[in-house]
Amino acid sequence: MSERFTTILGNPMMLGVTKTEYGYNFATVAQDTEVSLNLYHKGKADPFVKLIMDESYRFGDVFAVEVRGLDFSNVEYNYQLGDRFVLDPYAKQVCEVYAFGEALHNQEQLASQAFTYVTDPLLGVTRAEQLYPAKNLGVTDASGMDATGASDAGTNRAGATATGATVTGQTITGANVTKDENDKKITHMEKVYHYRSKVASEEFDWEGDHPIAIPYEDTILYKLHVRGFTKHSSSKVAHRGTYRGIIEKIPYLLELGINSVELMPVFEFEEVQKWTLNSKNSYYNPQFNGRTNYWGYTPGMYFAPKAAYASNSSKNQDYTVEFKEMVKALHRAGIEVIVEMYFPSGSSVSLISDCVRHWVVEYHIDGVHIDVCDAAKEALSKDPLLSRIKILTTYWNVNEKNRSYRNLANYNTGFSNCARKLLKGDENQLSEFVTRMKENSTQVATINYITNNNGFTLQDLVSYDRKHNEANGENNNDGEDFNNSWNCGVEGKTRKKKILELRRRQQKNALLMVFLSQGTPLLLAGDEFGNSKSGNNNSYCQDNEVSWLNWKELEKNRDLFEFTKQLIEFRKNHRILHMPTALRDMDYCGLGYPDISYHGEHAWFGDFATYQRQLGVLYCGAYGTMLEKKNSATLEEMETGSKVESEDSMIYVAYNLHWEVHTLALPKLPDGRRWRIYMETGVVDGGMSKSQGESAFYPDSEILVGPRSITVLISETVEVPKKKKTVQGVKKKHESIKSISKDR
Repeated sequence: MSERFTTILGNPMMLGVTKTEYGYNFATVAQDTEVSLNLYHKGKADPFVKLIMDESYRFGDVFAVEVRGLDFSNVEYNYQLGDRFVLDPYAKQVCEVYAFGEALHNQEQLASQAFTYVTDPLLGVTRAEQLYPAKNLGVTDASGMDATGASDAGTNRAGATATGATVTGQTITGANVTKDENDKKITHMEKVYHYRSKVASEEFDWEGDHPIAIPYEDTILYKLHVRGFTKHSSSKVAHRGTYRGIIEKIPYLLELGINSVELMPVFEFEEVQKWTLNSKNSYYNPQFNGRTNYWGYTPGMYFAPKAAYASNSSKNQDYTVEFKEMVKALHRAGIEVIVEMYFPSGSSVSLISDCVRHWVVEYHIDGVHIDVCDAAKEALSKDPLLSRIKILTTYWNVNEKNRSYRNLANYNTGFSNCARKLLKGDENQLSEFVTRMKENSTQVATINYITNNNGFTLQDLVSYDRKHNEANGENNNDGEDFNNSWNCGVEGKTRKKKILELRRRQQKNALLMVFLSQGTPLLLAGDEFGNSKSGNNNSYCQDNEVSWLNWKELEKNRDLFEFTKQLIEFRKNHRILHMPTALRDMDYCGLGYPDISYHGEHAWFGDFATYQRQLGVLYCGAYGTMLEKKNSATLEEMETGSKVESEDSMIYVAYNLHWEVHTLALPKLPDGRRWRIYMETGVVDGGMSKSQGESAFYPDSEILVGPRSITVLISETVEVPKKKKTVQGVKKKHESIKSISKDR
């Protein structure tokens, strides 16, 4: 069977494969003198044609050709540079990839078929190259016939070319065809499969979907691993470890209060590691060669979603559709999708920009989390196409004062390190914590978290003093050594009630520190129900129950889940806890109270001495209420001292991370209002106060805060008859707090 097609000079501006009016444009980056484009019929071992692009198809270091006249619905392709088969760095799908980690169990297959990623230091392009390329690479099969069924007799041999000639009914215009003399000496069974990419993708109906652009101040971020989130049998989803599994968990995310998910790398990466025996890193053990790279922080095919995360990847379907369905379903539920991307040093600015643009346009993602060079960050920050797409990186050095939309965010360990130290009772942390708690730049947002994937989970943070990474095979030398964690008295698992109660209190303290800070809170998946990795703080190679969320813990630790859910709701219900601009520590509205203030043993006098570990923080909710009212005074009017009525609550957060009881002063409230304890971690249930009526109010002017605990009070309007206040209930409570034994 013969197929007619023509080729013309391609467009080098469109890297990758792009559909045109009459065919498909192929463009790739290479420094070689010529590049071969191999086209395969789906399922066939040999290319049915190989098009050689010489210098006449070269634009700088870009080779481009447009192929017309072929039905590309079942056509696959790759490139050949000399004797190396390479995947298109801009490929949108990778064909015949293994199920996740499958090659781990077949070392011979791994050695003969796997590809490796090579970053060209000059071009800044990462290519997937075959590790052991086949020696026989032509278009002729074992019978001596070419792929169209015509005999090769009479043609030039051993790499001779026929330019612009008609070969077995195919018109090759402006491209060369080569054949290898040795091809007819081997059979198909002897040939090695060469990875390739699909040319055409299925059409997808987005049904009007688009990125939903939730402001940073309203975002509740939830970081998860697509596979690990639902891979455990306890997840009770039909499609475990897949994009579809996330769709099945949308009701859970909504119940928790999540409106944005950050996905660990979801581009196509080689999850089977290939360590060499002469590795310079002595920690590497050769016996672990071929194990799984679970996280995906490695070079890869940046324009293609991870096929193994799709439930239909082995069914010869367009697996990219499932990723799009996931995004669309999350968007319908009001949940953003942010993807984390890894680029090795040396990646070009153009590659990074093209990649981010592609995911935004093709997959409707709402943001990216990247760590790239300053030049790339500057290009992304000034790209008009990305002006409303969240871009998270370690640190932004932005001097622009008039950005129309706050889409940039700092994402680093600054808050985490300080909060962890204060949580375990270190001195000289209070002042820095307050600074980081308030951090909320108008130009660049801040992501606050206390745990992330590259460290302890929240459960392990309060259960281990030291990392336990022995299972990683690097003699426990990998992973962070300085975790700022505290095991509360016993290393690892324990059945001691006092230790378990203290750990639960510390977990809730940590959550309060994150969600009552002004920056965008990030919750690591599973922390809301006590997920543990048994002390492994670097589970990058653990594709097993160490890394997979065990959903049985949800019922076991239901109290922690309910606490987290109510805390998220509390944050959402009080604008003063998540303002779009920084709080000023002053009364700029003539309300009689600043937006935020600090209190110690005496009201209005916060004590930030190096030895202090306790502080009262007062939020005047009226500032948040005014911001939300459509017909409220403008900021300019507010600054002139205009009186604005507000019914919003005052919020007082009493922090005590010391191991002893401390007293904090309560500021006097306006007439007709009283304090009510809303939440306290220093009691056994450690949740929301269930008191109702008169007994719910706290009549005293100071509060005793138990050791290692946080109490949240809110003001409420009351009408009570004038009578002498009774503090009997308060005294009993104080006596109970004082009786709590010291934790250290």
